[in-house]
Amino acid sequence: MTPTYYVTCGTTHLCQQVMRNVSGRENISKDNGFVVAVLDHRSKKDPWLVAGAMWPRNITWLAKIEICDRTACGSALKEYGCPKLLIPSIAGTVVGFVNNHGVLPVERDTIGSKVNLDTYRKSRDILEKGGVIGIFVTGGTNREGLASSLFVGIAKGSNVPILPVRISTQGRVSISKPYNLPEGPLSKAERDKIAKEIVGC
Repeated sequence: MTPTYYVTCGTTHLCQQVMRNVSGRENISKDNGFVVAVLDHRSKKDPWLVAGAMWPRNITWLAKIEICDRTACGSALKEYGCPKLLIPSIAGTVVGFVNNHGVLPVERDTIGSKVNLDTYRKSRDILEKGGVIGIFVTGGTNREGLASSLFVGIAKGSNVPILPVRISTQGRVSISKPYNLPEGPLSKAERDKIAKEIVGC
């Protein structure tokens, strides 16, 4: 956790405490690893709201590769019509900031890619050491559908619970009780079913 991240999350946490904008903090494990499954994603400030609610636990977020890789970020900026001369500097700034604040890349449309497998391994290592992984299950701001059942697979691989989190349109964060996965291997159909069940909770 960088000093900037720590101070920002701590400040957000204090504001949330004053405004009583967080419920369910008693469901946060103080020492053990878990996966934060954020069920809503309407705003770019959502990661900070969740991080503030979880403070002082540090969250390593899974995010689309477009904001983690300079080339992918540059391509995305080009598609949005960013002036060509500005793309290298903007892409470098975005990627530098993201990579310094504990973010792992995900290729949303290529499940078995090298990038995703590497992120999966790193996520398991973090969880097994008692860390926290965060993922927006819809795959992006206002994106329809699930980001597959990736978060279920990561939690299952490390035998940790899933902590469902909702964010209201007013920015209120609600933390549900941990969802403990069943023992034994899970098929993709079973992971998808669990993911839908969690999203509906």
